[in-house]
Amino acid sequence: MIQLLLFDVNYLGASPSALVAPVIKYAGAKRWLLPLVLPRLHLHLANVSGTYVEPFFGGGSMGLGIGWSRSVFSDSQPDLVNLYQAVAVDPNQVSEVLEELGRRGTDEATYYEIRREVWPENRNRISQFEWAARVLYLNAVDFNGLWRVNKKGQFNVPWGNREGVQMRSRDHIRAVGRVLASAEIRCA
Repeated sequence: MIQLLLFDVNYLGASPSALVAPVIKYAGAKRWLLPLVLPRLHLHLANVSGTYVEPFFGGGSMGLGIGWSRSVFSDSQPDLVNLYQAVAVDPNQVSEVLEELGRRGTDEATYYEIRREVWPENRNRISQFEWAARVLYLNAVDFNGLWRVNKKGQFNVPWGNREGVQMRSRDHIRAVGRVLASAEIRCA
């Protein structure tokens, strides 16, 4: 049996928003590792006055769960980097656009229309916040919550054909925004 030492993470310099869940579903998520890593990592970072660096941020389960105030998050996927930068700057605006997209519907035709709007050749027609909201919409509505792009950088996951799709709540997006606001977010 494994026993973990649990302690007040605020004492060790974590932000009060520690353990925020990811805003998107992403393949390879490491959230299951948090109970094993969090106590030791916080203790280490506190002892060295360190910066937490996550070079493969992806869905962000580790970085968001750790909630360290001095963090650098990086990913090579521009759609994800833009999502996190937009949520860090103005989570309310991202939420408003996401709510508008949800009102447009989650049917197949609407999904494919919105999917084309995030392709690289169309991104200059939408704002940073509209792009970020579309990433959240697509992740909620697509097949199995996948995020995949082809060699041209075009998101290409098919429609999910699911009933009762739930978009991320405004409160959840704000919570993620609070963690990301103090982080440096880079495109690798």
